[in-house]
Amino acid sequence: DDIENKLRSIHTELLRTEEAFTTETIRNIFNGESESVKQHTLLKTFEAYKKAKLQNEFSTSAEKVVVLQTKIEAYLASIKRKDILLDEIKNDFAVKFHDFITDKPYNLGLNTAFQHITYLKSIMYYALDRNWVKSHPFARFKPEKKQPSPRSLKEYQIEALRTAKMPSPRMAEYRDIFLFGYYTAL
Repeated sequence: DDIENKLRSIHTELLRTEEAFTTETIRNIFNGESESVKQHTLLKTFEAYKKAKLQNEFSTSAEKVVVLQTKIEAYLASIKRKDILLDEIKNDFAVKFHDFITDKPYNLGLNTAFQHITYLKSIMYYALDRNWVKSHPFARFKPEKKQPSPRSLKEYQIEALRTAKMPSPRMAEYRDIFLFGYYTAL
């Protein structure tokens, strides 16, 4: 009875912290063992990744990681979780997340979902490089990707591109290189 009360007390205290924990965490605290390996969560890994990799980057990569994090938070909410320990993530997490973003309300196309999974894999590799996980839980997961069919530009689109004001000299240079190739059939 005393053991049960102590376990309930530990559990209640961990719930108050709003940190993710496992039964192993409770056992270690009960046995007086310190948590020698800090338990890392997915959302905290996102924050560490953004801080380390995207700190000074104003790119589409940074935006995509933020968008992915928002979708991960929505997925976690759909399974009634605020966060998830990295050690709890298995291959089926990626499969279920992929299904979540390709279904309502997001209805993402296969290639966009593929891109999201690729960024999620990068974040898990970041955690693996820091020894926050023992192995990459879905390194072998390869979502379906559809090869887009090439489309030709119409003449009015080429003209619009030729006369468009570019936001930077570099973009204007890329446009000019593209148009040179187009007009010379390179």
